[in-house]
Order: sequence, then structure tokens, then C-alpha cells
Amino acid sequence: MVGAATGALAMGLLAAPAAAAQPADWVFSHQTFSSSDACEQGGRADKQADRNIKAFKCTQDGVWYLWLNYT
Repeated sequence: MVGAATGALAMGLLAAPAAAAQPADWVFSHQTFSSSDACEQGGRADKQADRNIKAFKCTQDGVWYLWLNYT
């Protein structure tokens, strides 16, 4: 499910979450997940891979969206 949702997003078939749902100063990572645990794992992996990421956050609206903060 995670791969299918992420692949659909990469092809532009899955819309990004509504702007109103976007936390202030956060950037949508273009990754979606089927559970909060998977989202947290994805956020930790991204943060470890990119030292510029200061924090990550997961929000839910049907699927889990990963948000990154670089400030």
C-alpha cells in the first residue's frame, strides 16, 4: 500500500494534502504512508539521510503525510 500510494503521488495522480492542513514552516515530503508507525520510520530515515532536516511531523487525512522542517 505504501509503495502504491507513493508511486501514484510521484506520477501526479495523488494530490498533496490541502494547504489548510499544512503545518506552518513545514514542507510536504511527497511521501504518504498507511500507518503512523511507517510515517515515523520514514521521517527518521529522511532526517538521518539529510542533515538539513531539523524535524519531521506526520499528519493524517485518510493516509499519513510526512512533513519536513528545515528551519
